[in-house]
Amino acid sequence: MQLADLVAYPIGRWALDKTKENKAFSYIEKKFHTSPKAGGYLNYGLKIFP
Repeated sequence: MQLADLVAYPIGRWALDKTKENKAFSYIEKKFHTSPKAGGYLNYGLKIFP
């Protein structure tokens, strides 16, 4: 449970406000699966639901 919090909290902070610096998310961001065509991780390795 604590490990899930350590990963989910920086992602949530990034999703709410992308302009603020978030060092924890920059580390986690490297671990997402990326799209072979587009090269990005949004809607491929990271999905954000409303």
